[in-house]
Order: sequence, then C-alpha cells, then structure tokens
Amino acid sequence: EAYNNYNWDNKEFTKPSKLILTLTPKQESWSAVFADGDTAIYRILRVGKTYKAEADYRLIVSVGKPSVVTVKLNGKEVDLRDKESKRITKVLINQINIDDFLQTEQSKTPKKSTEKELSKNSKPTSSVNSDDSSDLDNSETN
Repeated sequence: EAYNNYNWDNKEFTKPSKLILTLTPKQESWSAVFADGDTAIYRILRVGKTYKAEADYRLIVSVGKPSVVTVKLNGKEVDLRDKESKRITKVLINQINIDDFLQTEQSKTPKKSTEKELSKNSKPTSSVNSDDSSDLDNSETN
C-alpha cells in the first residue's frame, strides 16, 4: 500500500551533454582552462590556432586579454567577461549554470560565479584594473 500513490512514470535519467569550450585568438593571449579539475589549456594562445576543452561537469576559464579572444561554448559565441573589470578570471561554467551563459544578449545578464565565490559563499570584491590591454606575464614554460 505504501507504493499506491507513487508516480511510476518518472523519466529515465539522461546524461547531460558535454561542455565544449573553444578559444580562437585574434592576437596572442594567455589562457588557463580547467576541465573537471584537470588542466585542459594552460598556455599562450597563438593566432591562427583554435583551442578546445571538453568537460562532463565543469569548466573554470581564465583569459589574459579577453578582447582579443573569441570564446564559444557548445558552438555558440559567449561573453564571459566580468561587467566591471572586463576580465575573464576563474569563470565557472557547469551543468547548472550553462544556460545562463548561452542566453541571447537580449535576455537577462548571466550571473557569473567564480570558484572563489562558490567556496567562500560571499560577495565578490574586485580590485582588478579594468584596463584590458595592461601588460601580462606571457612567458611560456616547458
């Protein structure tokens, strides 16, 4: 009798699609992308090449010069830049918030959570220079 009111018509679980991030630089720029906790991209992006990272659950994205790199998420161009600082620093994309990033520009602005914000569960504070063209350490290690 305990199961008489149970809804047996639950949909079968389907695994979510992968998160696929593509970076295409127009000028050289440093970038770091972590996919499901592993380093997927950690280098200077070279003009003429396309860089791809795939994850099942989450991506953490940083780009040194966001204005010179085209970012696509699952094939759709997205803007991961922070509104105030104009930087892409440790932007967390996961299966829960991916739709926020894939909305059209006319839709509401997505809330971009950083790994730091999620771990501390506090309001973000920004002390980053908003000049996107500032010098960055673009050294490459072997």
